[in-house]
Amino acid sequence: VRTTSTGPPAPTSPMTPRINETNALYGSDMPIGATQILFMNGGIDPWHTLSVTKNLTNSLRALLIPGAAHCSNMMKYVPGVSVPALRGYQNLEFEVLKNFTMTPPQ
Repeated sequence: VRTTSTGPPAPTSPMTPRINETNALYGSDMPIGATQILFMNGGIDPWHTLSVTKNLTNSLRALLIPGAAHCSNMMKYVPGVSVPALRGYQNLEFEVLKNFTMTPPQ
């Protein structure tokens, strides 16, 4: 859990101790001991700034779909309606997940 996507840390709030506890437990944007995770993000999804948007390792992958909204990767691709990049990213998502299922966790 990040408290801010860029710039100085967020002001202290009553939630700060819980945020710090969660970050210590799970590793914030570098998950502790995690493998075979694909972080999917849409470029216009307001949550993407608090997510992992770049590959961390070969088994901690991230995809950022330009122009896509929250959960767009889960929607059916409709030519002329869907974000143009969506189909390619859905195919890439499938390949990454297929690779994860065929490779033992590290």
